[in-house]
Amino acid sequence: MTDEVADVVATLKQGGVKGRDVAKKRKLVVVMVGLPARGKSYLSVKLAYYLNWIMMPTQIFNLGKYRRKLLGPNSPAQFFSPDNIEGFNQRKDLCKKAMMDIVKYFEEKNGAVAILDATNTTRARRFYIRDFLGQYGIKTMYVESVCENDEQIRNNILQVKVNIPDYKESTVADAVADFRERIEFYRLSYEQMSVDTDGQLSFIKMVDVGRYFVMNTISDYLQMRISRFLLSLHLEPRAIYISRHGESMCNTEGKIGGDSPLSPNGRLYAKKLHEFMEEENLPDLRVWTSSLMRTIETAQYFDEIESWKALDELDAGLCDELTYSQVENDFPEVYEQRKRDKYFTRYPRGESYADVVQRLEPRILDLERNQNSVLVICHQAVARCLLCYFQTKSNLANELPYMPVDLHTVYKITPIPYGNLIEVFPLGVDAVNTYVPREMTSSEASSPLLQRQEKLGIRRSKVIQMSSNDSEHLLHEVSNDSDATMDDLERQRSARVSASSSSGNLTPTPSALRNISTASSNEAKKVAVDNNTSSNNDGDDDDDGMSSVA
Repeated sequence: MTDEVADVVATLKQGGVKGRDVAKKRKLVVVMVGLPARGKSYLSVKLAYYLNWIMMPTQIFNLGKYRRKLLGPNSPAQFFSPDNIEGFNQRKDLCKKAMMDIVKYFEEKNGAVAILDATNTTRARRFYIRDFLGQYGIKTMYVESVCENDEQIRNNILQVKVNIPDYKESTVADAVADFRERIEFYRLSYEQMSVDTDGQLSFIKMVDVGRYFVMNTISDYLQMRISRFLLSLHLEPRAIYISRHGESMCNTEGKIGGDSPLSPNGRLYAKKLHEFMEEENLPDLRVWTSSLMRTIETAQYFDEIESWKALDELDAGLCDELTYSQVENDFPEVYEQRKRDKYFTRYPRGESYADVVQRLEPRILDLERNQNSVLVICHQAVARCLLCYFQTKSNLANELPYMPVDLHTVYKITPIPYGNLIEVFPLGVDAVNTYVPREMTSSEASSPLLQRQEKLGIRRSKVIQMSSNDSEHLLHEVSNDSDATMDDLERQRSARVSASSSSGNLTPTPSALRNISTASSNEAKKVAVDNNTSSNNDGDDDDDGMSSVA
């Protein structure tokens, strides 16, 4: 073993093998604001998955889900009338329960961000939420979605709202009429956010998802990060194409990384890729590559390309251009640690998948912000990170490093309501299979040339449609059991505040909330194939009435 390798192994033994960040307890609640059918749940899911993708644990607390779980799925428009005192009191109790669940989420599950997905249309409700959560040291940030585009509202109702459980037994016409009546009831009490009236609150106001924005008192790093993401979103139709580079010479030799040129098959794929994109007929297509030779050669037939170092392959450090068997022999601790925790384990003097996600974040924001179609020619680890962003994986760290992304294949991503349509196009050019399964035997690792991929014609081989069902794991699982009534919880809170004040400690103790039962979040992975378009994530119909909540 060389001195250099011995030095690295010593560092690994001191814990340097992991690139895991120690998460700070930020405790931020993003409170959605706006009339029904204004895209609040869409924004909630987009934001939740972005934050989880960058390893900021986030859950959505959807008041529509609370209502359906605890009061039943059939709530006619009159339930939301400002004159319905019973309905108002029920919605008030649901909001309290959701906030107590949020406190438990931060205390017991070490969450970083919670998203309260509801209308929150009155000023009294918004200040009540701030004051209630503030007692537990939890900061709030408000995101108001205003839509002035009647056609967009109509499309949202027809494409999403008529499919929610409330209208399971209704005709489309009856569902549309009832939901529009629901909107009008909310409009009676709606107080839009403004700097003059809500100046004490941190908020971002979005009009028509990107037409213009108003920001007020965005005060810390996490709020700025969230605002920057939301400012990148829009609803313009476009497609994103992701492809690995053509087969490289290092691929044919079973080597990790490197900066080798394309193999003969890789050069053929470069031609096929250009022909495929020509048939897509995208005059304003942007083509992105990494700074490495094999992606630039793959893009050689396009007139203009943009090379980004952020798209470079995961840096294997001292293991670059080694085979997996050589890594196992020379760096056995690294090899074994990557088998146990591939997402967070860094190569010696290299990167982990977690590091790649962090450096890809600005490119993700560019992809979201860009209104033209983009072709991204990149590498296996980078393609996995990008594709994982567009698929709502329930266990990112466990699934991302093992996502199959074949060479000589194009992945076309088209945004659709509450999800993405992902089409997979193998372009019919032979290539080695570089996929390493979760448990690779020594004989597999020692083979310098892995098996060839099946040769397929240029056709769509698979369609993965990510719908709202695939986002269920982001939503807090509502429990209809409770060890205490809401009044009991309020008395417990008051007692803690009184006890803390008498002892000189003005900060309440959230750990006392642990006797409140709640269900764990649903971590089941659901993949909808072909035409699964059902939607259960409406969430923007349950909270405010005319009365003050405080």
